[in-house]
Amino acid sequence: MKKILFACASGLPNSGDEALLRAMLMQMNGRAIHPMALSFDAEFTRRFHGIDAYSLSSHKEIVNAVRKSDMVVLGGGGLIQDETTVYNPYRWLKFLKVATQYSKPCIVYGNSIGPLKYSINKYLAKKYLSRAAHVIVRDNSSYSLLQELGVKVPITSAFDPVFSFKRPDEAKSDAVMHQYSIAPKFIFVSLRHWFDTHPLIPVKIATQFNIKSKFQQASYDSFITSMQKCCNELIRRYGSQIVFHAFRAGKDSLVARHVSEGIHGDCRILDDPQMKPEVVMSLMKRARLTVGMRLHSLIYSIVAQTPFVALSYSQKVDGMLAGGGLESLAVPVSNVTIEGFSQVLNHIENNLDQVLEKMNAYYMKAHTSERENMSKIFDLIDNN
Repeated sequence: MKKILFACASGLPNSGDEALLRAMLMQMNGRAIHPMALSFDAEFTRRFHGIDAYSLSSHKEIVNAVRKSDMVVLGGGGLIQDETTVYNPYRWLKFLKVATQYSKPCIVYGNSIGPLKYSINKYLAKKYLSRAAHVIVRDNSSYSLLQELGVKVPITSAFDPVFSFKRPDEAKSDAVMHQYSIAPKFIFVSLRHWFDTHPLIPVKIATQFNIKSKFQQASYDSFITSMQKCCNELIRRYGSQIVFHAFRAGKDSLVARHVSEGIHGDCRILDDPQMKPEVVMSLMKRARLTVGMRLHSLIYSIVAQTPFVALSYSQKVDGMLAGGGLESLAVPVSNVTIEGFSQVLNHIENNLDQVLEKMNAYYMKAHTSERENMSKIFDLIDNN
C-alpha cells in the first residue's frame, strides 16, 4: 500500500482548504493508498478527515512524515504567492526541497501560482517547482507564469479539485436548512479578513498583533461600510434573511459581525469549524443568491448551481471566473460601490437563465476534468 503525504493548509481551519483535501481523499476511496497530511492542527485534521496527520510547525514531524511516505503531494490552494507576505512562497516550496532530500517524488496539484512580486520568490519558485514530477495548476494565469519562469517539468492547466464534488441532493439540502433553522430563499454571504497583512511581516505575526497601516485600516473601514450598504440593498430588493458563513472559522466571523452592525434586517452568522464542505454546499443550494469573497464560496455556488456576486480580491479569483466566462459577475474588493454591486445584481436578474447555463457548463467541464487529473496522479503514484 502506497503512503501519500499531502502538504496542505488543512487545520486552520478553512472550509475551502478542507474541501481541497477532502476532494483528493474522496478520489482515493477504494484504492490501495494510505493518505497522510501535514496540518496546522494535526488533531483537527485527524478528526475531520479520519487520516494520519502531522504538525506543520514541527520540522521533526515534517521530516518523519516525508520519510514515511512514498510520494508527497503539495496542494492545493493559493499557496505559492507573495501577495500576503514575502515569506509565504518558501513556506510551501520547502516541502519540495525536503522531498528531494529524501528521494521522494513530489506532485504539485490544484495550486494557483502567483502573484509573485519579488525576484527572490520567482527564483525560488523556478528552482523548487522544477524538482516536481508534475505540476497541475488550477487556472491559465498560473500556467502562463510557470512558462515565463522557465519551469521545465510537465505542467497541466486544469481546474480546482473542489469541482470534483457531486452536486448536493434535494433531501440533504432540506435537512441542512432544518438543522440550522435557515429561512427559505436566504442570501448566503462569505466575506474574509484581508486588510490585515503586511508584505514584510509574516501573516501569523501581523494578524496576532493586529498590525495594520493607516491605509489598511481606512481600506477596511471603507469595505465594511460598502458591504453594509450592499447587504441593505439585498434586503430592500428581496426581503431575504442574510446568512454569513465563516469559511475561516474565528476570522471571517469578525468581519461579518462588523458588517452586521449596520444591517437593517434579519441576519445571522454561522461559524462552525466542524461543518463539512458538502453540508455548506447543501445549504447554499437553497440560497437565492451568494455574495462571495472567498474563492471556494464561489466554487461551492457553482457546484450547488446558485447564482453569485463575486467580490474579487485576488488573481486566483479572477482566474477561476475567467475559466467559466463569468467575469461579468465580479465586483473588485478594492472599489466596492453600491452602484457597481447593483449593476451586477441587475445583470443576474436580467440574464438569470444564461448565467445558470454558463455555471452548469463550467461545472460539467471542470468536474469531468478533475476526475481525469486525479487519474494522472494515480498513474504517477503507481509508476513510482
